[in-house]
Amino acid sequence: GDGEFNLCFGESIVFQNQNPHLRKRLLQILKHPGQKCLVCIPKLQKGDTFFWDRYWRFALPKIVTLLNQSYSYGNMGVSRQLTINQIQSLSKTWQNHHVLFIFGKDSRFNIESDLFSNVTSKNILLGKPENAYEEYDYLLESAKTQLKVMEEPKLAILSLGPPATVLAWDLAESGFRA
Repeated sequence: GDGEFNLCFGESIVFQNQNPHLRKRLLQILKHPGQKCLVCIPKLQKGDTFFWDRYWRFALPKIVTLLNQSYSYGNMGVSRQLTINQIQSLSKTWQNHHVLFIFGKDSRFNIESDLFSNVTSKNILLGKPENAYEEYDYLLESAKTQLKVMEEPKLAILSLGPPATVLAWDLAESGFRA
C-alpha cells in the first residue's frame, strides 16, 4: 500500500520509522516478486477517493520506477469495501484451517470477529504496535516455529503493516501459506 511505497521512498510512516533494511527488502520484493507469493499493490483507479487521487498524482512517477514491468501484480484492495458475498467467499480461504494470527499488540485487528468463526484453531503471535520491524528476526523465527508444529491445513494471517509484507514473503519462501 501507500505505507510500503513511502518507506521505499525513504520516508517514515506513522507506525513504522524508516529502516534501511526494511526499505531494501520492500524494494527487493517489488522488483523480484518470485513464484511463491503474489505481490499486491494498490489499484490505480481514477476517481477512486480524494486520498488515492492525490497520492497517485504525487507518487506514480516514482512508483513506476520501483516495479517490475514484466510482472502482473495483484490488487492489494482485495479486502477493502467488500460485499457480504465477497466476504463469505474470502473467508473460505481459512475455513477449517489452523491459523496463526500475527498482528500488533493493542491493534484494532480482532481475531474474535465472526469473520474468523470458521477456523479450526487460533494461535497468536504479537508484534510491537509501532516499529515492528525492529523485532523482525524474532517474529520470523517464532512464526516458523509455531507453523511447523501446527496441524494441516494451516496458514498465517498477518496484520502488521509493512513488516507483514516482508514476513509474508519470507514465510512463503519457507514453504508456508501466509
